[in-house]
Amino acid sequence: MGNHLLVGLALAVPIGAPALKPAAPPPAPPALLGVWAVESYVEDGQARDCVGLTFEFAANNRLVLRKDGMDGDDEMAYSTAPAKDPPEFDWADPDGTNRLPGIYRLDGDTLLICFKGDPKGTRPTTFAAPPGSESVLFTLKRAKKKD
Repeated sequence: MGNHLLVGLALAVPIGAPALKPAAPPPAPPALLGVWAVESYVEDGQARDCVGLTFEFAANNRLVLRKDGMDGDDEMAYSTAPAKDPPEFDWADPDGTNRLPGIYRLDGDTLLICFKGDPKGTRPTTFAAPPGSESVLFTLKRAKKKD
């Protein structure tokens, strides 16, 4: 009797029918989303002006850079690979060109981003931007939400 049931099921299911998969839960929003104020910015060993500079990470993989007193915003695309060690962060022109490979570290409300300033550069392996490294290191703090 058991064999008849198996044969019946085999005939009832069309060959090549896709297997049923449970619905995947929606992905959790990345911890990077929101506005971050730049606390420090070091490029190739030199501290740079970062007063009034903010990064805004949007869910559509867009990153908007704003600086007080400047006309307009700079918008770029970004992607992350949080499972890597250290987690990877890439940003590029909105059309995906001139990709800058980087790494990031998120510790509570502090975010470090380090990348090479040359699109053909290699991904950094440490969070440092000493002279001659062609690296850029940003230290950011999550901006307080306004009421």
